[in-house]
Amino acid sequence: MSVRRLVNLFWTLLLPATLLSVSPCAVEAAKKVFREDRGPETVDVAKYPEEAQNTYNGRFLKRCSKCHTVARPINTKKIVLKDEWTTYTKKMMRKPGSGIKEADRRKIVDFLVYDGRVRKPEVYLTKLDEVIEKERDPRQTQVLTEEREEILLRIRIKELEALARAEESAAKKAEYEREADSLRVQADKMMEARK
Repeated sequence: MSVRRLVNLFWTLLLPATLLSVSPCAVEAAKKVFREDRGPETVDVAKYPEEAQNTYNGRFLKRCSKCHTVARPINTKKIVLKDEWTTYTKKMMRKPGSGIKEADRRKIVDFLVYDGRVRKPEVYLTKLDEVIEKERDPRQTQVLTEEREEILLRIRIKELEALARAEESAAKKAEYEREADSLRVQADKMMEARK
């Protein structure tokens, strides 16, 4: 086959087929790079509840890497509350090629909210306080205040984990880790009780 025929074959058959196999999301993702994209691309979910681990390892990694880096949603501090993630994921769901179904979206939102509470409790608390300040319904204010108590526990857990990492004494390190684990169970129970 001549070079000219190979070039023609490429332009008429192979290139269009290649372009069709690239999703519009992937093309869009290649254009934009945000600060969050430069952060860590994984989350250590070993201490997360099993459902959160499963969502992270399945739906989240599969669906949330089609249009942008996985680093973007896990590193953002702009979106942490459930209604924020709900709005954002509905927008992502409408993007061509995202492949996100409603059931996936709900699970992904639950994971991202849990992850925000665990890894970014200070940011979560700041945003939650803004919502509490604006809330006029006393019953909803009570629910949000209970959620706030859980977030304060999560901040204490992060402090204990930092102390454990810095501690040289094995006994003291183990004490910090036990206290953090105990508070984690308590915080997770508080969260589950509000569902």
